[in-house]
Amino acid sequence: MNETVVAFDLDDTLYQEADFVKSAYRNIARILSDKYPTLSYRRCLDTMTQEGNPFDSLMCYISCQGTTIDEDIAWCVATYRDHRPDIAPFPDTIPALEALHVAGVKLYMITDGRLTTQSNKITAMGLERFFPKENIAISGATGYDKNSPQPFTRVMEQYPGAGKFCYVGDNLAKDFYWPNKLGWVTVCRRDNGHNVHPQDFNCAVEYRPRYIIDTLSEITKLI
Repeated sequence: MNETVVAFDLDDTLYQEADFVKSAYRNIARILSDKYPTLSYRRCLDTMTQEGNPFDSLMCYISCQGTTIDEDIAWCVATYRDHRPDIAPFPDTIPALEALHVAGVKLYMITDGRLTTQSNKITAMGLERFFPKENIAISGATGYDKNSPQPFTRVMEQYPGAGKFCYVGDNLAKDFYWPNKLGWVTVCRRDNGHNVHPQDFNCAVEYRPRYIIDTLSEITKLI
C-alpha cells in the first residue's frame, strides 16, 4: 500500500480562530445581558473587544454599573472555553477536504488545545465527516502537543504503509519542526491578516515549512 496521509492543524488553518473568540464574547454578553437587565449586550461585547484583558474589562464595566452578579472571571473563562461556537470553515476548506477524500488521501487532524474546546469547534463546522474520531489528535486528550514528536509519530504508526505524510498548519513556532524532522511535506497557510499567531518566515530553517500557500486548493499540487 502506498497511501498519502495529509494531517491538518485546526485553528487559523481550517477556519479563522478570531471567529471563535468573537463567538465566545457574543455568548458571554448574551448570557449576562439576558440575566441582568441593567447590563447592555452591546456594552458587554464592546468592552471585551477593547485592549487589555477582556474579562477584567468586562467585570470593571459591570462594577461601574452598580450591578451585582453571580458570575466571575473564572466563569467567563470556562464559558469561553466550553461554549458551542458559531463558526464556519474558510470557504476553501470543505472543497479541499472533499477533493483530497475523493482522491483517496487519508485525512488526519493534529491540534493543540482542550478536548472540549477543540471538539466543539470540529462539531460546529461539521468536520467529523472528513476526520473520523481515530484520526483526530487533540493535545488535551493525548497529553502531547506539537512541541513533541508523538502526535506525528502516532500518525506514522497508524499508517505504516503510507508513502507520503504531509502536515498543513500556520504556526511556525511549533507546526513544522517535528514534521520536518520526520521527513514530512510541510505546508503553511499564509496569514490573511487576521491570524492569532504572527508568521515570521525568517525563523530558523528547521521551523520553516517547505511550501507556503494562500488557499487549501493548492495542496493537491504539492502532494
